Amino acid sequence: MNRYARETQDAKDFLYKIQKNKDKGDLKITNVKGLDRKNVLNLKILIGVDVSGSISQHQFNQFMRQIDRIKGLSVVKVIEIDTRIVSMYDYFKVPARNRIAKLGGGGGTEFTEFFEVAKKINPDAILFMTDGFVAGNIANPGIPTGWILTADGRKPYGFGDELFKLEHNSYRKHDEDKSNDDFDSEDDEDEDIDDD
Repeated sequence: MNRYARETQDAKDFLYKIQKNKDKGDLKITNVKGLDRKNVLNLKILIGVDVSGSISQHQFNQFMRQIDRIKGLSVVKVIEIDTRIVSMYDYFKVPARNRIAKLGGGGGTEFTEFFEVAKKINPDAILFMTDGFVAGNIANPGIPTGWILTADGRKPYGFGDELFKLEHNSYRKHDEDKSNDDFDSEDDEDEDIDDD
């Protein structure tokens, strides 16, 4: 089985399974009041993004494309972390409302603070995007967790599901400095943004 992400692979199946379990098998379509979007799932999704020194700008952009693919499914909160939380923000379906830190970390890798915050937020699901090279060990938080890994990454802890690995690319390190490598999804024209 090829565990590398095709350009269209994402975490939707993992999230649909969690919603189905939450609804006891009866998948429902939901609107969240007060937000300018219609959500397909009634889930609070917490996404961890590894921004440590081992993550390249290109890998960070791949992570952001993955978030872009699920942004309209439900309420999404993103935490960027290296050894500490670098940034925390809500990720919206309407791109103009998003405030993204551009790979603001760069230190070592330690996710203890992320999982402490996760326990307080108590999301329905955690998606974590990382290369998996971390210090320390974390106890299972008891929250369904899916790992999206870099091509050479590994699942860092004994809990959660390895969803897939992102593809290798032919990008050379010095090309990253010359390229903005915009992480906007290539399928934006398929996006259904309501003008209400």
